[in-house]
Amino acid sequence: MGKIQGKGIAGEVYEWLKDYLTDRQQFTDLNGAYSSSQTVKYGVPQGSLLGPRLFKIYVDDFPDNVSERWVYMFADDTTGYDIGDNIDVATDKLNQMTGEIYEWCRENKITAHIGKTEAMILSQQPFYGPVKLIYFGDEQIKLVTTTQSLGVTIDNRLTWKEQHKK
Repeated sequence: MGKIQGKGIAGEVYEWLKDYLTDRQQFTDLNGAYSSSQTVKYGVPQGSLLGPRLFKIYVDDFPDNVSERWVYMFADDTTGYDIGDNIDVATDKLNQMTGEIYEWCRENKITAHIGKTEAMILSQQPFYGPVKLIYFGDEQIKLVTTTQSLGVTIDNRLTWKEQHKK
C-alpha cells in the first residue's frame, strides 16, 4: 500500500483500494472439486480490470533500481541489456544487473520465472571459448543463440534469419 500512497492516492480511493487488496481469499476449482480457501497476502487479482494498473504502480520503481543499465518493460516482461568491450566485461555487467534485479524482486516479494529467463550475447564477430555463467540469485540463466522478444525472433548475430522463416 506504500507504493499506492507514494503515487499520491489518498482518502476514499486509498481506503477502497486497501479494502480491495487486503485479506482476500482464493480457492481452486478443478472440475467441480474445490480446494480449501487460502488468504492471499500479496499481489493483485489476476484477470481483474484493476490488475494491470495496480501491477504497473507496483513495479514502476523497478528500472530506477538497476544502475547504469538499460531495462525495458512491457506488461510483465522485462528485457535488460548492456554493452561491454569484450565478452567477459559484458557478462560481468549482466551478472551485476541480474543481481540488482534479483534483490529488487526479493525486496518486493516478486518471483521471477527463471524457466523463462534467458541471456544472449550479441556480437557481429564470432566468439570462442567458455563464456562466464550468468546467474539470477543462485539459479543459472540459460544462454541462448535465439530468443523471442514481444513476438520477434532475434538471433545473436542480428541476421533476422529466424524471424524471416516465420
